[in-house]
Amino acid sequence: MNSNSATLSKGTAIQRAEQYRLPFGRHKDQSLQQIEDKDPTYISRCMAKHPELFDQYPSLREALVLHLQSHLRQSRMSENWHPPSLASAHARFRDQFRSDIWITSSDACGFFHVRYDVLSLLQEAAPIDRFGLVLPRYSNTPKYWLYHVWALVRYYISKEDADRGLWEFERRNRRVERDQIASLGPPVSN
Repeated sequence: MNSNSATLSKGTAIQRAEQYRLPFGRHKDQSLQQIEDKDPTYISRCMAKHPELFDQYPSLREALVLHLQSHLRQSRMSENWHPPSLASAHARFRDQFRSDIWITSSDACGFFHVRYDVLSLLQEAAPIDRFGLVLPRYSNTPKYWLYHVWALVRYYISKEDADRGLWEFERRNRRVERDQIASLGPPVSN
């Protein structure tokens, strides 16, 4: 199985776990997160009292494991990880004017498969133009430094996922740039 298939199946499994609805009990048809928010000890009490439920509902075991792993990763992150200095970023994380590149939260989630709640632990970027002036916030979409998002994914998920997300983000940006240049039309000759 190639790495893209493994990543896809891992992403699909996490999505299934997030969408999993409890098929029994007083919290029937609610997601694991909804249950945890309302009654944090319900699932553990239920599993302790009725361990046969894992045999009856095999997908419940997988959903619980993935749900717990994502929470452990997030709590570990808030305690131990700090974004690296932007000064240490490779040139790949800067534009042609040597300004640090930022990424919107929706692009970070899409390209790097990071959840919004994890991104919220990063400090939002204050994009600076080529003259060193802070750009005004022209949308309500949070932005983060690309280098910080890449480093976060590399540390908590894997180097391969971080590099793949960066490659896909760069590929999309090159395509957008080519389309913008093409929309200007052919060069004018004298």
